Amino acid sequence: MDVNQPQELKNYHDEVTDHTEELIRFKVNDMHGYKNREGKEIIPPTYIAAWQFSEGLALVKQDKKWGYINYKGKIVIDFIYDFADSFSQGIARVRLEKKYGYINNYGEEVIPICYDELGRFNGEVAFFKQGKKRGYFNQRGEVVETPTNQDLPKQKQVSLKCKNAKAEQSTITKKQLENTNYSRSRKTRKRSSSKVKN
Repeated sequence: MDVNQPQELKNYHDEVTDHTEELIRFKVNDMHGYKNREGKEIIPPTYIAAWQFSEGLALVKQDKKWGYINYKGKIVIDFIYDFADSFSQGIARVRLEKKYGYINNYGEEVIPICYDELGRFNGEVAFFKQGKKRGYFNQRGEVVETPTNQDLPKQKQVSLKCKNAKAEQSTITKKQLENTNYSRSRKTRKRSSSKVKN
């Protein structure tokens, strides 16, 4: 430890991770906090787990729940999640009561927390599983790829999202499904998904 660094950090074990954000994470006595580039403590080490800042917010754990704080240490999104990711492209994957969804940096659900499985976005799409329904959707929650039409109800309008906190429900139409293309393997073979029968 550099003896010339500020007094308040002499007993701290630095855990330097990412210098692209304003604050740097550090750890002391197994608790995490944040300091600025000059080594001055900005957010006291009060969290049992923490990630580096991403898009202005840091994912931190308090007791057994995850939430998000800003550069001033203010709680922006409450500690309610059993699992969470750092923000990327304005959204973050979270888990609540064994269900997954995506939230924005205001804590609003942009993809309802109702999925049994939910992958990270790879480019512009993410995998989902909801019961027997499987597929891929974009960041607006619109289904863009369906690996198998056998998992989808055979009707004109197919609901692929459950109700969110505002009791809103999104649907995808028969026409949208008919126009969907998907890749069957890593090779270049592609085909159009089967049409949904009336």
